[in-house]
Amino acid sequence: MSVTPLAAAYARLAADPRWMGSGPLQDPAGLEQAVGRPLPDELYWLYGRIAGGEWSGRRTVQVLSPGRFARVNTGIFHDYLPEMVAFATDGGPSIYFLDPEGLLRQGPGAVWQVPAGVLGRDTARVIAPDLAGFFGWMA
Repeated sequence: MSVTPLAAAYARLAADPRWMGSGPLQDPAGLEQAVGRPLPDELYWLYGRIAGGEWSGRRTVQVLSPGRFARVNTGIFHDYLPEMVAFATDGGPSIYFLDPEGLLRQGPGAVWQVPAGVLGRDTARVIAPDLAGFFGWMA
């Protein structure tokens, strides 16, 4: 994915007062070490600009802080969906994740939602074709 559409989508999000992002993560590579695998380019780009954040609009979306990111992606979420990368929640029962390889047949980089209490491919639903689309969906 080209970062240009992602950068434009994030710029619109960051300019909105409903977005509360924390400062940039100093070293996104540390997340890769914490979870034991490379981050998808889109998430590496995102965590290079923020270290978590929350959108409070029609929907609530919380981008995982580095500590939560590591816990979720090495814990039970990883046990059920090991190829996927969780990056956000709705502050309640849902986890949002990226399918970097397109294994769920919606294309590489598609963003999905899954209920935290019923993790699995059969309970996931696609939200957007990519992270830029996800930011548009949030608003």
